[in-house]
Amino acid sequence: MRLSLIDKIFHAFVSARGEKRKEPRREDELPVEIEILSDETSLGPTRVLYAQIKDISAGGVKILTNIYIPLDTPIKLKITLSKLRETISPVGKIVWGNQIEDSDVYEMGIEFENTQPDILCTLLEYIYSKWD
Repeated sequence: MRLSLIDKIFHAFVSARGEKRKEPRREDELPVEIEILSDETSLGPTRVLYAQIKDISAGGVKILTNIYIPLDTPIKLKITLSKLRETISPVGKIVWGNQIEDSDVYEMGIEFENTQPDILCTLLEYIYSKWD
């Protein structure tokens, strides 16, 4: 298997940090706009939702939202990485979801798909940067 330049950069970051996970995560609370890309959902006319990111990696995000999004729903995110002063718009799908006990809040996992190299580089910079 031949690794792309992006994969090589990612693996170099991981090796340098001694990270055990395939894709390290950065815990952070970021607002996110979620655009539903499918008409085949139980969300009715809802096309744009707002949620809170709890952690982010090069492969996806964990969010908190008050609306359940069905598994495998294709979505486009708009994430503002304020510390980098950049906004990225990766696409992905919902891969897991759980309602938080005794609440109306859902914790959901979104996996990015076919991430563009510029978005991946921005994510890696954000994940590995240090701020006071």
